[in-house]
Amino acid sequence: MLDAPCMHLYGAQRGEALCGVAWWVDEGDLSPALAHDVWAGRRRPRGNLVAQSLVAHGDEWQAPCLRSLRISRIAVVAEQRRSGIGHALIAAQRDTASVDGIDFLSVSFGYQPELWAFWQACGFRLVRIGSHREAGSGCYSAMAILPISEEGRQLATRAEWRSLAGFAFAHRGMEPTFAALTHLLGRSGLPLPALRMLNAYPHDPERGVKVFSLSGKKALLQRWREETVQALAELDAAACARWQRWAQPGGFRLNKCLVEWTGLPAYVVIDMEKSDILW
Repeated sequence: MLDAPCMHLYGAQRGEALCGVAWWVDEGDLSPALAHDVWAGRRRPRGNLVAQSLVAHGDEWQAPCLRSLRISRIAVVAEQRRSGIGHALIAAQRDTASVDGIDFLSVSFGYQPELWAFWQACGFRLVRIGSHREAGSGCYSAMAILPISEEGRQLATRAEWRSLAGFAFAHRGMEPTFAALTHLLGRSGLPLPALRMLNAYPHDPERGVKVFSLSGKKALLQRWREETVQALAELDAAACARWQRWAQPGGFRLNKCLVEWTGLPAYVVIDMEKSDILW
């Protein structure tokens, strides 16, 4: 494993003792033609777990064109945990990746609040979370990226808006959207009482039903959606309107028609954050 191409192993030491290790895997840097074939379902090159998932589930066809590093494993010896070693391993790789022209770091994991808290503290942003719990782990399958380049930041922003639009304007559930909602709350100056109570007591919806005198959990869910719309409109009203259209039935087809009307090659995509055509 250690002499395989595209694999990187980094260690942390205290004195002469090895106390932590991180295993990274190269992903991305595909040609636009190959990335388009991945998006179209014609090709499935080995590796590129996160990048290919963003293509398949997020319609981010250009994600495999970006250069990224995925953390496959990270471990710290038991007696040294919660002392900053894991964070230091991630920070060291982030600094190196910035110099090397990497667009983003990524990780795939089973979503648990305490585990997500670690990745979030390291600077990662959730870009995908499954809609169903995995049978083996009982957790939602989650993917997160730590943007480094401007292209990486744009990718994370689109993924977050897509998740929030699905919750605010369609029927995506709260649990797959929870991390994005938490990030949204941190950027909003609005009161958003129901969402802030959700953030404080995510496993106690009955509290929200009682505090806001609602008829039940369905009414609370609708309240969360309404407050999400308010927060998105305050954050960027124009982007909110664009993503609302995207989330409606036929939103994908509208994008497809625009591409066909322009006469551009089949592997262009509409960037819903900027309403530009990206190559």
